[in-house]
Amino acid sequence: MRINGVNVGVLHTELNYNGIYPYPVFNYGDYGDFTFADDTDMDLVQQIIDAHDPTPILPTPTAEERMTQLEQENKLLKAQNAALVEQTEFHEEVLTEIILTINS
Repeated sequence: MRINGVNVGVLHTELNYNGIYPYPVFNYGDYGDFTFADDTDMDLVQQIIDAHDPTPILPTPTAEERMTQLEQENKLLKAQNAALVEQTEFHEEVLTEIILTINS
């Protein structure tokens, strides 16, 4: 049975969870080819297909990808921290001038 517009791996797991074990299952990217036993409750299969969320599961980033992402975040945080330090120094100078003006 050809099933279009599904996440084949997730749908296969959902079918298994409900006691339906298609074999073989072929994943062709945008559709799957599922073979069901003759005694399979096809109404239940259709209910599972109808309830299926085809949203793709995002792959887990590799260690290298994660390291690159963290390095970019670290660079941004360092720049933000430097800007805050500069702003704080400016505010301290302004406050010092205000205090000296008030006390003079």
